[in-house]
Amino acid sequence: MTRPSLPMAFACALALSPVLPASAATFTVTSTADSGPGSLRAAIEAANATSGNIHSVVIELPPDSTIVLQSELPAIEKPGFSISASGSPRLQITDQSQSSPFTDNAVPLLRVAPSNTLLTLVDLSLSSGERVGGGGCLLAEPAAQNATLVLTRVNVVGCVGSRNTLFNSAYGAGVLVFNRSVNITGGAFEFNSFQNQPAGDFRVGGASLAVLADSAKQVVIEGTYFGESFANGGNVSNGLAAAGGAIYIEGGARLSINRSRFSENRAFALGANPSSGGAIHTDGNLLLENTLFFEGGSARGLVSATAADRTRTLNIRNTTFFRGDADGAGNSVIYSDYADVLVRNTTFAGTTMGSASAGEIRVEARAGQTGPSLLRLSHTLFDAGTNPGAACSVGPGVSVERSFNLSSRPLPGCGITTTSTPLRLADFPDIPANGQGGFLALGLDSPAVDAGNPVTPFVADWTTCMSSDARGVARPQNGSGNPLLSVCDIGAYEQEPMRIFRDGFEPVVPIR
Repeated sequence: MTRPSLPMAFACALALSPVLPASAATFTVTSTADSGPGSLRAAIEAANATSGNIHSVVIELPPDSTIVLQSELPAIEKPGFSISASGSPRLQITDQSQSSPFTDNAVPLLRVAPSNTLLTLVDLSLSSGERVGGGGCLLAEPAAQNATLVLTRVNVVGCVGSRNTLFNSAYGAGVLVFNRSVNITGGAFEFNSFQNQPAGDFRVGGASLAVLADSAKQVVIEGTYFGESFANGGNVSNGLAAAGGAIYIEGGARLSINRSRFSENRAFALGANPSSGGAIHTDGNLLLENTLFFEGGSARGLVSATAADRTRTLNIRNTTFFRGDADGAGNSVIYSDYADVLVRNTTFAGTTMGSASAGEIRVEARAGQTGPSLLRLSHTLFDAGTNPGAACSVGPGVSVERSFNLSSRPLPGCGITTTSTPLRLADFPDIPANGQGGFLALGLDSPAVDAGNPVTPFVADWTTCMSSDARGVARPQNGSGNPLLSVCDIGAYEQEPMRIFRDGFEPVVPIR
């Protein structure tokens, strides 16, 4: 068979890819000025006016430069567009004054037009933007076809969503995305919030990120920090006043989060108005793994997954919840009404519970649903918390299956095994050097060490351990030092031994 030449093959690829242009152009930013030659505004204007579908902007400015915008930038219109500040460390884009944003409060720092199908932002910070209805720092308008937003090492800081007086709401104070998939790698989303101005009824969701998209879209987050963002709602006549302190998903988009950290995010509202998901509120499939949640909460869950669709799934594994707030009667750290909930190799510690009816996990069935709901618990660890109530509870119509779980509470609920021996968890989470994820280490004499299923770990078999822990350490390790025993541990952390004298009587030292 005769193979086509490389140039011919490339030409064929171009012909088959409608988004590839005949030629792509790169525009360079060399000025921090709001407008004029070398400015970011001029670069976007030139890219929009240049033929071809894929263009890029490269920012070449000294370290710690700040581009201060005096008015809204042109919307990003080209189907394929990228902005990179990799050569300008700690580059920041902000509005004209952190205390006085754009005078009409109606525009974001960056706007993505419906004609764009792929926007990539790399190594930059967006800060202090404010917009009516949300999207104060980045607004991605509904795309006419499949579209994706890619954020790589992008920081979104101090952004505000103010009240839309037409709908009495705001979503995604930092980033608001319509009908697009989202990929986020690295970066930090922090200090984002909402403003009920002018004051009135106010419904909010997702202070750092809100994605309104159907189940064909996915949101993938890796190695990202979400901190001190608040979904602070007002009064509502029905439904939730505040949802998703950090992240809000509506429409069924699938959410996957790996090796990330959530710290002190909250959803709350005026008076007795309901709130949900201090860190995350979603109505789509949710996968959480190798992630740390530190403090934060709402009136219903730190993580809340709720939808009428019976195909939705919630899967949490190798994740640590430390000092989550389950204050209030019947509250919990994890809340869901999905038909399929799996919590595996996860650690709960230091939970604040203001009521004996509060706990770490609560699964309920929906009124009138067809078929039962199922909660599966595997190798999950629950410490005593601040109240002796149950760690886990389910409502009518929810069955529980379990495999090698452990709690230091006398009546942990859901058939969880109890122990009177202290669990010997670390006093505070360890954070890897790369800042991704986090975990609570086990002490050598913890009853959770080598207490799991002796069957070889297998990801597809929920009754066994995960094949690695929250750090990526392979399971099982012989954490107890017993030469005849090599069984995985319960919780998100796998204790590693280091033998010193090799005589069978040596102490066992953990490697962290």
